[in-house]
Amino acid sequence: MASDISSQVLEKARKGLYQADRIAEVPKQYLSRYCLKGVGEYQGTMLIGPSLRERVHFMQHNLTETPAKLAEFDVIFLRNVMIYFNQETKRQVVSKLLPLLRPGGYFIIGHSESLNGVTEEVKLVASAVYRKPQQGK
Repeated sequence: MASDISSQVLEKARKGLYQADRIAEVPKQYLSRYCLKGVGEYQGTMLIGPSLRERVHFMQHNLTETPAKLAEFDVIFLRNVMIYFNQETKRQVVSKLLPLLRPGGYFIIGHSESLNGVTEEVKLVASAVYRKPQQGK
């Protein structure tokens, strides 16, 4: 599941076409398994292959609204978005997403962000990585 408020961003993500220099840190085994190297007019690009692209569901969503309860997630990535919100909006957004995170699941934010003063429902386990406690613990 991938979401954004912008339909243009979602359309670009659906295409899965990236400049090759943007994925320089992706391990070679993932590139060879999941990506197609551009040739001709697409020289210098990488296309995420259909086997991976078809597994992602893209959805337009405003984080300040309650999301549809589609499933519980093992990991939620909320990277580099909270910098745009004030403290109260951060609390609201996180409180709407945490019920979708399974106990023991990870909540990952941007390195320049923090959940200090936002929630105590998850515990910091590494820089920008929080974990929701297992039930009863």
